[in-house]
Amino acid sequence: MVEKMGNNSEEKKSGPAFKPRKKGKKEKNKTAVIDKAAGNKEQDSTVVNKKENAENNEPVKTIDKKEDSTGAKVENDQPVKKTDNAGVQPGSAQRRRPNIAFLKQQAEMMRKQEEEVKAKREALKQKELDEARKQKEAAQKLEEEHRESAADKKEETIKDTKNDRRTVEERLKNLNLGNLRMRKMHKPVVQPKKDAVKSEKKEHKKDFFYKAPIVCILGHVDTGKTKILDKLRESNVQGGEAGGITQQIGATFFPYSELVNKTNTKFDFDNDVPGLLVIDTPGHETFANLRSRGSSMCDFAILVVDVLHALEKQTLESIELLKLRKTPFLIALNKIDRIYKWRSETGGFHNFDLQRQSSVTKAEFIEKSNHIILKFAEMGLNTRLFYENPDERKFINIIPTSAITGEGLSDLVNKIIELSSKYMKNKITFKDKMEATVLEVKNVEGIGITVDAIVSNGTLSENDRIVLCGMDGPIVTNVRSLLVPEPLKELRVKSVYKNIKCVKASLGIKIVANDLERTIAGSRILKITDYGSEEDAKQQVMEDIKELTNLEKVGIHLQASSLGSLEALIALVKNERIPVASVGIGKNLSRKDVLKMKAIKEKDAHVGIMLCFDTKIDKEMTDLAESQHIKIFEAQIIYNLIDKYKEYTENLISTNKKKNMAELIYPCKLQIIPEYVFTKRSPLVLGVEILEGKLKTNMPLFVMHQDEIVQIGKVTSMIMEKKSVDVADKGSKLSIKIETTDAPKLIGRDIKLTDLMYSTLTRKSIDVLKEFYKDEITDDAWRLVMDIKQFLGII
Repeated sequence: MVEKMGNNSEEKKSGPAFKPRKKGKKEKNKTAVIDKAAGNKEQDSTVVNKKENAENNEPVKTIDKKEDSTGAKVENDQPVKKTDNAGVQPGSAQRRRPNIAFLKQQAEMMRKQEEEVKAKREALKQKELDEARKQKEAAQKLEEEHRESAADKKEETIKDTKNDRRTVEERLKNLNLGNLRMRKMHKPVVQPKKDAVKSEKKEHKKDFFYKAPIVCILGHVDTGKTKILDKLRESNVQGGEAGGITQQIGATFFPYSELVNKTNTKFDFDNDVPGLLVIDTPGHETFANLRSRGSSMCDFAILVVDVLHALEKQTLESIELLKLRKTPFLIALNKIDRIYKWRSETGGFHNFDLQRQSSVTKAEFIEKSNHIILKFAEMGLNTRLFYENPDERKFINIIPTSAITGEGLSDLVNKIIELSSKYMKNKITFKDKMEATVLEVKNVEGIGITVDAIVSNGTLSENDRIVLCGMDGPIVTNVRSLLVPEPLKELRVKSVYKNIKCVKASLGIKIVANDLERTIAGSRILKITDYGSEEDAKQQVMEDIKELTNLEKVGIHLQASSLGSLEALIALVKNERIPVASVGIGKNLSRKDVLKMKAIKEKDAHVGIMLCFDTKIDKEMTDLAESQHIKIFEAQIIYNLIDKYKEYTENLISTNKKKNMAELIYPCKLQIIPEYVFTKRSPLVLGVEILEGKLKTNMPLFVMHQDEIVQIGKVTSMIMEKKSVDVADKGSKLSIKIETTDAPKLIGRDIKLTDLMYSTLTRKSIDVLKEFYKDEITDDAWRLVMDIKQFLGII
């Protein structure tokens, strides 16, 4: 009976599906059916009728499902009588079981539909939130732009008001000054014609309240520094037309209007610079001369680099000077026309354009420029090509140029004026206080001793009382005359000058006055009226050489052509820890300087050296120095001068070491090892341990025996680890042989095994140690030297 029930159960599971019964009238919707099918409250028994198996004729089983007291369903198997017709008889009162699988499928579909509707609603809600957020952000941005625009307009209005006020004050000042001069000359004031006034207004469309920036050109020899300046001023000067470009003492002034016309430059910014004052004696030595207390007088610098040779030695020196003075600069990457198959436009000035070059030329230019950018980065400088510069305050501009074709010079001028207008207004603002620097002291035929100077701020007039820095102290004098070259005359033409009453910055001039012979090139010129009293002005001007008074008693002599050059040389020499005992300024050495070095050499034979930078030493001084055994080194590059000094001193030290090798005695302290006493009578053969210092052959030794010094002889040989050695260091254990030329020494009578042995130092040996071997001696060894000096009574 159990087997039949099991077979029928399997047959029920694997048999064909039931036919869905027809919906009854009581079934109103699917939801009611689902709830009814899912509940566990059904109490009625369900009768399952299947067709009778034809082969087995097994009776159909009726499974009654009932619930026990706990609510669990219990199945009771009861046999059912076999009938002829399988299945449920028509008109049977038994109810069919609902299709559970179909109902579950319908419920799953409805659940998925509800989830899809819910997801769509959430997506729509999120989209609405995003649109609202974007609208809010756009409104805030528009409000900020409106606020910034209003602030900019307000700032421009204030700026225009200030400029108008300054313009009125300047015109009133000029008008009062002109009326005062006219009253002094007893000439009637003539009103200009209306046409003249109109033409003047048309010509000067912009009023400037800033001085022209002073620009210096630096770089290595033959990088094209002079050619760049010549290209900027060539056309009108060669054609015999002034064109607004005026030649001045040591400099060339380029007015703003002439720069615009000459270079075809269109400035896309508000320019406040009246022009450029470019020093036309290029080189690092000129830059070193242009200085003032606290900062360099040079406002801006152009560092010229050869694109084919990158950073050369003098270029590196110029970079160090720029960093030392903290002077802003840009880089002119010159000679781009020499790059392979470079296409250049001829005639006039034009902007740099890499697009018209071939792919091969572009690749070579990019390779060379990247190499130069990398070299600057190695020196701690961030640089970029000017058209790729993300931030001009953090990256130095590199402008490709050609002094031959004029390519890139428009970009160069544009950048200088742009950077000056944007970031240097405080530095180039015109001030009433006069600032000037001496370039050179000259003896002009027919005039006398003059000073070439750059007036970097303020005004200077005839009869002004000025103070200059001299080698023997401050120089107080009156300005007799101020000279500038005649129009269209080059600086090489002698005795052709124009006398003017008053000059205004920025300007290069020649000052004629008394007592200018001992003026120091590179020092400042002060106007006494700017400092209240003459004594205050004297004190201020002598501050320039205050650093030159911090000298050592024993050291070398430094000579340079100018104060700025000398300061640069002193800085490099001190960086190398070279003592300086004497300095001089001028193109030639004086007899006084040579004799002073002779006196210093008598104190120390190794410091009779004179380093001369940018000078011309005549034969008389050379012969005098040679007779006094004074060594003179000359160079036009500071680094070459330092290299010569190092090479000479290293050879000198090496030679002197060899000469004094016989006098060398190291400080040493030894202890006898009692079990290794091989002989008790001279020559002594002992085993010893080095407690301090260093032991070498031929070193004399002594012991302190009963508070008496006993010289026991010299070390003639040493054996350590079965090998003969000449030198042994602290902590070594070895056997030594000590021989003496005096009476033989005995262990037990002259020397006890507990006695300590020391090296016998002398005054000469100590001096040799200090001069040539001080780096080899430890602090403990120097303390041993002091002890031995006390034992032997060495002063």
